[in-house]
Amino acid sequence: MKKTNRSSHDELNLTNYSAMKNILYCLNNTVKCHSPLLCLCSLKILIGTLIPILTTILPKIVIEMITAKQSVYKLASAILSFMGSLAILSGADKFLTKLIYHQKFRMNTFYLKHAALKGLTTDYINQENGIFRKLQTESFECCNGNYSPLSNIYEILIKLCTSFLGLFVLIYH
Repeated sequence: MKKTNRSSHDELNLTNYSAMKNILYCLNNTVKCHSPLLCLCSLKILIGTLIPILTTILPKIVIEMITAKQSVYKLASAILSFMGSLAILSGADKFLTKLIYHQKFRMNTFYLKHAALKGLTTDYINQENGIFRKLQTESFECCNGNYSPLSNIYEILIKLCTSFLGLFVLIYH
């Protein structure tokens, strides 16, 4: 029986990926596993951009209507329409926040399943390896919980895209 060199199995060939590749990996897996999550995130981006725009436009319209000596009825209806739409959008924003919070759990289970399958399909020598066990533990910690790095990607992308869309509207308005 040939004795294997145990130290050669203690080193894993780890690949370091860029942040952009990690984000694209998460987005590709979201499309495969739970694509409605991306639609909900897109809706939240649009609502997050519309609310500040409407709150900025409302005073301008009110001032223009007062200086143009519009009737009180027209002024009140304009304010009511803007405030009503803001209330609906704010409610939808809160609803989407809670819905996205719960939908991210589906992606967590998807990533946990992948980490578990990787551990099950690894040969026995590497399973007993300390480096592999550490990597497996880190993988499970990365996937577990609603505030894990993999589930926080969606919140970060929502905030980033909302900021870019708002800046785009501000510049080209």
